[in-house]
Amino acid sequence: MNVTGKTTEEEIISQVLNAITNVGIILYQNEGRIVFTNNTIKKITGFEFQDLKNAHICNLIEEPYRDICFRNVNKRLNGEKFTASYKNVKLITKNGQLKTVNIYTNTILLDFKPIGIVIIIDSTEEENLRQIYTALKDINQLIIKEPEESKLFEKACSILTNIGYKAAVVAKIEDNKTIKIKYHPGKAKEFFKNVVASVDGESPSGKGTAALAFRNGEIIINPDTQTNPIMEFWRKDLLKYGFLSNCAIPLKKHNKIQYILLIFSNKKNAFKKENLELLKELKGNLEFALTKIEKDFYINLIERVLDRIDEGVIITDNDCKIEFINKAAERITGFELKELLTKTPSFVTDGINECTQKNQKIKENVVKAGKFNTETTIIRKDKTSIPVELTVVPIRKDKKLIKFVSFIKDISLRKLQEEKIAQLNNLYKTLYRINEIIISAKEETEILSQLCGVLVENLNASVSFSMVISESKIHLTHIAFKNAEFEKFISELKTTINNIELKKMKSIEPPFLRAIEKNHIKISKDIDKDKKISKIFKKIAKLYNIRSCFAIPISIDSKVVGCLVATFNKRLNVDKQVYNLLSQMKQDISAALSRIRQQKWNKIISIALNSGFSYVVILDRYFRIIYMNEEALKVHGYTREKITGKRHSIFSSKTHDKEFLLRLAKTLRKGQIFSDIFTYRTKDGRLIEGYTTIIPYKENNRIQYYIAVGKDITKEKELQEKLIFLSKYDNLTKLPKKEEFIKQANNILKQNKENTICCMAIIDINNCSYINQIYGYKTGDLIIQKTATRLTQLLKNNDITGRLEGDKFTLLIENLPSEEDAVVRLNNALNEIVKPIKLEKSTIIPTFYIGASFYPLDGKNAEELLIKAEAALMSAKRSGENEIDFFREKIQQKAVKIVKLRNKLQEAIKNKEFTLFYQPYYDVKTQQIAGAESLLRWIHDGKVIPPLEFIDVLENSNLIMDVEEQIIQEAIKTIASLKREIPISINISPKSFKRDYIVPFIKETLNEYNIRGELLTIEIVERVFLENTEYTKTIMERLRNFGIKIAVDDFGTGYSSLTYIKELPIDIIKIDMSFIRNMVSSEKDLKLVKLIIDIARQFDLKTIAEGVETQEQFNILREMGCNYIQGYLFSKPLNKETFQKLLK
Repeated sequence: MNVTGKTTEEEIISQVLNAITNVGIILYQNEGRIVFTNNTIKKITGFEFQDLKNAHICNLIEEPYRDICFRNVNKRLNGEKFTASYKNVKLITKNGQLKTVNIYTNTILLDFKPIGIVIIIDSTEEENLRQIYTALKDINQLIIKEPEESKLFEKACSILTNIGYKAAVVAKIEDNKTIKIKYHPGKAKEFFKNVVASVDGESPSGKGTAALAFRNGEIIINPDTQTNPIMEFWRKDLLKYGFLSNCAIPLKKHNKIQYILLIFSNKKNAFKKENLELLKELKGNLEFALTKIEKDFYINLIERVLDRIDEGVIITDNDCKIEFINKAAERITGFELKELLTKTPSFVTDGINECTQKNQKIKENVVKAGKFNTETTIIRKDKTSIPVELTVVPIRKDKKLIKFVSFIKDISLRKLQEEKIAQLNNLYKTLYRINEIIISAKEETEILSQLCGVLVENLNASVSFSMVISESKIHLTHIAFKNAEFEKFISELKTTINNIELKKMKSIEPPFLRAIEKNHIKISKDIDKDKKISKIFKKIAKLYNIRSCFAIPISIDSKVVGCLVATFNKRLNVDKQVYNLLSQMKQDISAALSRIRQQKWNKIISIALNSGFSYVVILDRYFRIIYMNEEALKVHGYTREKITGKRHSIFSSKTHDKEFLLRLAKTLRKGQIFSDIFTYRTKDGRLIEGYTTIIPYKENNRIQYYIAVGKDITKEKELQEKLIFLSKYDNLTKLPKKEEFIKQANNILKQNKENTICCMAIIDINNCSYINQIYGYKTGDLIIQKTATRLTQLLKNNDITGRLEGDKFTLLIENLPSEEDAVVRLNNALNEIVKPIKLEKSTIIPTFYIGASFYPLDGKNAEELLIKAEAALMSAKRSGENEIDFFREKIQQKAVKIVKLRNKLQEAIKNKEFTLFYQPYYDVKTQQIAGAESLLRWIHDGKVIPPLEFIDVLENSNLIMDVEEQIIQEAIKTIASLKREIPISINISPKSFKRDYIVPFIKETLNEYNIRGELLTIEIVERVFLENTEYTKTIMERLRNFGIKIAVDDFGTGYSSLTYIKELPIDIIKIDMSFIRNMVSSEKDLKLVKLIIDIARQFDLKTIAEGVETQEQFNILREMGCNYIQGYLFSKPLNKETFQKLLK
């Protein structure tokens, strides 16, 4: 049985019902499913409880009562409470026979859920149970209707006697433990009226069922008055009236037994222990009624009191849902009680019928403090708001919060007076604060920017803004607002009025427009009711809860230049006193702005005269100096005290000719303005240039003063010369730029002696970009400067050098007897510029490439010679570092070819024409694929172009880095697509290996495709180690930290060193194919291959032999202990699709 969900209650109910031995009891729930049977049901039907559990109750009943059963079950479980009895009902037993029984049914509530109860009894028990059930039913109805305690007991006793009991009385327990019979309908009225009894348990009359029920606090049953020893004192009287049995039910009130209900029957055993639970239910119902009546009494009393007070009272449940409001609350809110039931008070939700954050905050404060007082605003039914004083008190029962009681008092009149006083006080404070600002302010914007904040802070304006009129347009200049909720209003203002012409504002008709037009303060106490404001502005104001405003025109020298506006979210109370204060505010602001405007103009004039860019000198009519501004004094080097009163000739440089001086004198005598460039001599003797205008100033048609206004243009001339220099010469090296170098070189070539030659050379610093990357641009610049200085020191006669671009220099050597002399000079230059350059913490040895051409053999002018020298430079780069090469026709042809190829390669990168082929390498022992090398191929016009035709050009340019980014991504993508995990190797050029970002780029690509580093091998050539061993080692270690392996490609062909093998983090050595190809016929190559394999084994390195094409080569390598082989003997390079098929 699972009625309440609590194990202990199940056990108690089971024990109680099973104790009833002569009555069968079945409880059902959940669509009529049986949830309990007592032991007597087994006696009646033969079914165990487990047989009937979850079976439908109606399935036990034979027709015609089965249909009635189904209907009644549905009603009961839907909440209807009623009793029903059926006589001579056929019940189906376990052996299939039909048994006739009498059935009584009812509905009980347990944990507020309906449960059907079916009692199957013998006819001997029928009358007793009928009486108890009838009593329960009638008294339950009585409890619901009866509001008075005295009438409750009177009617309950009447019900009990009416249904067949001989008497029923209620005994009141007095403080001295005597009993006073209060209600005694039925038989033996005289006896009960005069009886003297007690519950003390000691006196003879203090013994009996009532006394025992009082002392034990439980129902006492007297089954037989004649034989029960506790009834000895009462036996004679009770038998006299035929009371053969009775029960005493103690009734508690305020947790104390105050009454005893005594029920008497003329039958023995009318009350049995089997009926005890029903009697307990009768007891519980009557106790509940006593509590309910008392509560209802006090509630009615409170309601009558509450309806007579002026304070509003609102009672809510613990979820803030209204249960009651008094008449005063109805008057204050405008709502009737029926309209507010189950809703949330507006003073905690601002009119929204939900539990808001504000509501929750008030609730938390009330619960925490035990009481909450505040002043707030409530929304009335007519949508108006009124201020109230609010007190909220929590009500608890058994320490559990059950209700809130709120008291509200209308404080509108008090608030109105307070607001008026506060408004005047705020206006005075505002006026005082404004005066503070205008006294200290030095700028108009300083006043306007602070005024808006003052109105918001001191007058509690929602939004305040200032605007100025410029070119007949309104411009918002400064804005202040109370909180972020008004930001949208500001945005609307900017959209609606900012930068709008005044005449277009008439369609909107905001209040401030009238203030600007009339130069009078305009006040709108209630915007919504102001007929002079357009519907457009009213709509905007209403949207953002702007209810009133005032506008103060701002004027300077009686001219309106703008307006100061304050808006409010409440109605303004304005009288004559308020208006006068606003008028005073207007006057003070306008006066301050006029003063600042005048001060500003005075300051502008002063700045113009004393600290302007130009100089000003004022002379009297005798050309005596009476005023010089600060700039003039600074330019000429005099102090005002020393110069005042001196004649103008003190500035004379005596460099102007007579004609200039005559023209000056003639123009001034005519009273005309003279302008020209003057050369002045300063106090320290320097000559300066000044563009000067001299203006004669007349009074009474006679020249009284000369005003000289000028500008020192000495620095401009110097700057002009500097700009000319920078346009022709490199700022870092001070060498001629390309255009200036060509110009000077052509002049030298024209003057070249007969039978002599000139040599044009281009000198390129090797790996300058790499130096910048490793050491920084300052170091790169230092090397360029040092190279320029060394070249300049080598110049003779008319030789010149220049900076062609970036890290390239030009050198022209003139008047050489022969080409051999040019070689000597260039070698001397190379020996000088390759000398070590010391840095703070290290030394750099720069390397160079030099390409040269000869005049007149290779060209007739500098332009042609540079083109030929560039071609020679490209040839020198292919020869190696510190090489000098001279122009030859074939070089030029090759250079043209290289340029064309480079252009094609650029297009190939853009069109993604580069792809990877994969040549697997095999484990020598198992002859299974152990990995593969990715090889770059160029697919152009449908043909596969091998690397030998383009790789040199690619590597000698920066294009290789772009290509290698593509192949790194492609190779790792291929690894991800393979069904079988094998390592793939990628060849990385020295240029790419020097880049800082190569490591993070590889790591990010591995992460992008979720590939482990162990599946990637990076192949590098030996010369990578030579250029910067420490840097290379760092890069290699960072790669290996991700699990990536490092392989040295073409080992033995370059600068192989045991030091590199020992110190650098290498995993694999790849033996160059040239050794493999020749080792069969060359004993030296054979020994070299064996030596490489032995060394690798000693250092725990793996070896891969490249170019294995014959079985003989394979056998030799296997004998030597080589780990892997790669070559055409097993597989040629394959495209991606063929390689994937091979792995399958």
